[in-house]
Amino acid sequence: MPLPTSLYSGERTMRQTLRSTFFIFLVFTFLCAAARSEAIPPEPSPLPECLAAAFEGPGGEVRAHSFAIDFNGRPAVGDLDNDGWPDYVISSKERIAAYDVCGRKIWDIKAGTNWEYPGHFFWNYTTYGYVGDADGDGATEFLHIGSDWRTLFVRDGRSGRVKYSYALSRDERWMYVFLARRGDDQDGAATRIVVASASYDPTVSLASIDLRGGCPRLEWQQRRAVHSQGMFMYPPPQTADLDGSRGDEIFHGALALRGNGELLWLADANSRTDNRGIHAFTVRDIDPSRPGLEAVYSLYNPLPGEPSIIAHGYGAGGKEIWESHSPHRNRHPHQHAVGDFYPGSEGQEILVRNGDGYNHWLLNCKGELLRRGWRVHPGWDGDGEYVQAVEWDHRAGTEVLYVERHMKVVRHRAVRPRLRVVSPLEQVPLTPIFGGGRMDDPQEWVGESRKGDFNPYEAAVLVIDLFNDGREELLTWGGNQVAIFYNSGSMPVPRRWNDQSYRMFKKISCPIYSPR
Repeated sequence: MPLPTSLYSGERTMRQTLRSTFFIFLVFTFLCAAARSEAIPPEPSPLPECLAAAFEGPGGEVRAHSFAIDFNGRPAVGDLDNDGWPDYVISSKERIAAYDVCGRKIWDIKAGTNWEYPGHFFWNYTTYGYVGDADGDGATEFLHIGSDWRTLFVRDGRSGRVKYSYALSRDERWMYVFLARRGDDQDGAATRIVVASASYDPTVSLASIDLRGGCPRLEWQQRRAVHSQGMFMYPPPQTADLDGSRGDEIFHGALALRGNGELLWLADANSRTDNRGIHAFTVRDIDPSRPGLEAVYSLYNPLPGEPSIIAHGYGAGGKEIWESHSPHRNRHPHQHAVGDFYPGSEGQEILVRNGDGYNHWLLNCKGELLRRGWRVHPGWDGDGEYVQAVEWDHRAGTEVLYVERHMKVVRHRAVRPRLRVVSPLEQVPLTPIFGGGRMDDPQEWVGESRKGDFNPYEAAVLVIDLFNDGREELLTWGGNQVAIFYNSGSMPVPRRWNDQSYRMFKKISCPIYSPR
């Protein structure tokens, strides 16, 4: 006996509904998998041809992987094509080009950037841009600020074409753009677009933009008084998951904000320093005995009796968790680096470069003095070196990269810094001196503004695990060439590039005072 028509229709409708639901589930699953491609970095594809023989032979030798670029500019690093290997974007005043890990050009476009900041010609490291999946569609984008300093451009990572543009507030000169994790995205994707204003105002502005769904939407904008000019002069912003909630807090100079824009703290650099600012800051898990992360700040030229280094952290209610005074007559902590310089001891250590360039000192994870003086002579004179943390070899512990300071201009050509890796444990050089050389005319970078004083290669080196071998390589640029110095040999070291937090820590780079 046939079923009544009404029941048959209901059964057919139910089957259609189930099929539709199953189809929607498949589409949703596919889209989620695509959206996770930036959040969980893919396993690298087979070793690129250019690196096939890179690690053959004994370890411990400094080698270089280099390729030509068509013009000089500033680098950004990220995976443009989602193949698990880093790519490079070089930005100049009116041109941007992208290259893969082997140096093959991916795209090359004419585009204006926020190239020259008139307030401070020397520390003009503005035009980096940022590589990441800003809209959550699974494809990588390149983000940068336009030449008007008030337009955000989001470009397709594979072609360089504009996917979105967004008009920012015209009351500011926007210097930085970067991505932060929201906490509610799939698998920790970073889709919060954050823009931050320039450094030379008594106020600072930040704004959060949501691009998910393809329509840019302003989530919040904060304009904060910082009480003194120069407080945000040198360090670029940083994002980090301070409290372990899977969402990132935002740090811009002495200012720390929650992901929703609420104030966490404003480090006191105003009343304690001559220059009323900070030279460097680092947000890491420095002290494992405390919950969450810590932020360490170098105060710019402290007044007599004031600390040189201060720290804030999760759960402290906006107050400092410790302060540390310089053990030297020169109190100025010119910059610092954070790393596991003494493996086996608790947490990480802070290596502080003294302002005179010769009397560095070391603090433990609680800000207590470990060594009053530490320095291995780098092999050059002058006013010393910048210090950076580098995971140079397979042995436990972090090494120190010395970067020659205050580079000159010789016969209208900028000189690139010399480099050397040293061991803080053994107090010996681990490498010969390498790098250096004369590069391009600085006038190509800054036109006629104070051209005799500007060297675009001051401390120009980024420390990143670019080759995904677990050790960190040194990315340098200039003279129409990218040169990546690395430690030879194949060593069993856990890969770093595939770690999302590591990538985000390294993507907002500053090679001068606040290296990452």
